[in-house]
Amino acid sequence: MSSKDNPAPQKTDWLTQIKQDGVINPTALRPSPFVPLVFIASIPITSFLTAPGGIAETLVNGTINALFFRTVAPAGKLAALSTLYFIGTYVFAAAGSVSGLASGHKDGRSNAQPRAHISELTGLPLRLYSAHVHMMEHLAGFALMAGLAAGRTPSADPLANTLAGREVVALLGMHVLLKLFV
Repeated sequence: MSSKDNPAPQKTDWLTQIKQDGVINPTALRPSPFVPLVFIASIPITSFLTAPGGIAETLVNGTINALFFRTVAPAGKLAALSTLYFIGTYVFAAAGSVSGLASGHKDGRSNAQPRAHISELTGLPLRLYSAHVHMMEHLAGFALMAGLAAGRTPSADPLANTLAGREVVALLGMHVLLKLFV
């Protein structure tokens, strides 16, 4: 058998291979050396914002009081924030997602294949759809942190009795408020 009948496999460089996989801008795959620094620099800012009696706690209390039309006990704030997050995710963001899917295609949303046209979405319809997906992705992490925060001390009112508990509620509250209103 000659070498013409059995050609050696062509060696391709890594750049050609990743471009064949759909990567258009390979430099965007390079991690930035500044990302860890941004997270480390945010710790004092987050601590300031979520300090007991601070900005986040004030916003959380004001939002809960306005939406539930009453003052909620400190132990109930976690439940109120969770309710707000679930309503925001499963009602408002879901309605926006369906509207985005329907408005992003000339024939509207297909009930037979509801996700068939996601790749064609652009602009506002894509942002509406993406907001719901983003909230769904973060829901499990929020639920885990809320559960850990609620169960970290065995007292009857665990979050109300400690400054750290108030800070955790303020931090989770800041997460909910940023997801829903920004």
